[in-house]
Amino acid sequence: MKQKRLLAAALAGILALSLAACGSSPAPDEGTASPADTADTNEPAHGADSAAVPIGSSPVWETTVYEDEYLRYEIPANWVKDANNSNDEHLFAFFTPADPATDRPSNVNLAINSLENKSKDFDYSDPAVQSDFHEYLNSEAGSGLPDEAADGNFTVYKSDKGYAYALGFDRMADENTKVHQTLYSVMGLDYAITIWATDWDDGCSPTVEEVAQHICATIELK
Repeated sequence: MKQKRLLAAALAGILALSLAACGSSPAPDEGTASPADTADTNEPAHGADSAAVPIGSSPVWETTVYEDEYLRYEIPANWVKDANNSNDEHLFAFFTPADPATDRPSNVNLAINSLENKSKDFDYSDPAVQSDFHEYLNSEAGSGLPDEAADGNFTVYKSDKGYAYALGFDRMADENTKVHQTLYSVMGLDYAITIWATDWDDGCSPTVEEVAQHICATIELK
């Protein structure tokens, strides 16, 4: 019980969802991360106590290094930071293909929710910690995720950089359009970081899931 309280306290406030951020500028007064997820219908369903899924840092597509004041990580070479939808003041970076196929492209966004993360000392390979985090995501006191998240797939990823916990789910957007979103929480860093991958089913390549997972596998603090 003590571990649950500590984990909840460490992670409180790192998650916020605004569907508008899928395809438009995040609200400056919110200062929070927004959507991003990919629709991979073959995404494996993993329980919170299952073995971690390995992710690597050597994709088949060309990459480029993105750097800001705090972080360094790799994105596809044919993707760019969307200045109109990013908010550097709120440590929010929004990435889309350089030549999007539609006016509402699939995207990946990353936010530093806090520069003081108190969750660094947990053992993120521990099934109990994984289960507690999954429970926290779906709790009223947790992230404020939509109801559809309760039926989503919770997956634990492992790279040379550490662990990332992910929750993917389908939800309805505007104009009765279904969109798939996946939240990635990069665990055990000095900063509280969340990544959203949002797939608008526009056939972007690489997929937003691949991009988000590659960021998790390459992210470094500067």
